[in-house]
Amino acid sequence: MSCILRYASDLGRLSANWSIPAHSHADHHELVLVVDGQVDMDIRGQRLSTRTGWAKFHPCGTVHAERSVGAAGPHLLIVSWLGGEVADWPLHRPDPQGRIATLMRWLIELGRRSAGATQATAFAAVLAAYAEPLPDADDGIVEAVRARIASRIAEPLYLADLARAVHLSPFHFARRFRKAAGCSPMTFVRRLRVERARVLLLTTAMPLRAIAPQVGFRDEFQLSRVFRQVAGHPPTALERPQRQ
Repeated sequence: MSCILRYASDLGRLSANWSIPAHSHADHHELVLVVDGQVDMDIRGQRLSTRTGWAKFHPCGTVHAERSVGAAGPHLLIVSWLGGEVADWPLHRPDPQGRIATLMRWLIELGRRSAGATQATAFAAVLAAYAEPLPDADDGIVEAVRARIASRIAEPLYLADLARAVHLSPFHFARRFRKAAGCSPMTFVRRLRVERARVLLLTTAMPLRAIAPQVGFRDEFQLSRVFRQVAGHPPTALERPQRQ
């Protein structure tokens, strides 16, 4: 049976006490990407923590329970579908290059535009990205750098800063990071800045000039330029909350 998309949605920021008791889906699978925050999941006799930049999978018919962890509720993206061969899929996995997140956002945006044929392509790409073998995590170097960037995202960040966070020389750090993440450290910084800007654009009515310094850009012009380079479209293409 081929895969049939049911829906793809940005759930936005959920409450800090969000939880779903043990349940299962009789006829469909779900893939959830944690844009920000942390969700713990009890499934198949184990507890799995899915934090910022990770995705988790709910196979059809598998009982699972979920709850948010931390002071702020999680921001989640979700895709649901029927059918497909998923027996070998992991129950959760990191998304170190942000590929799954980017494809899920593309899929969601195409659904809003009712772009059927292109949406089918995006849907297939999401599933392929989750199912592909995990890259070499190189002793957690990508996750350590992600945490460093998240804690200082509004500040200037340089290669030497990130290298110090993992106790490596800039030269060896850059080489090992590129091997683990598939991109340079500074490209990774730009992607995380744009992702944080996207969250603020979709969940607040703040103007670009106010968002820019919060995510490490000089002004709204630099933010717009880098946003277009990373996301493939300008920030003005997003559907934003109305200002009061």
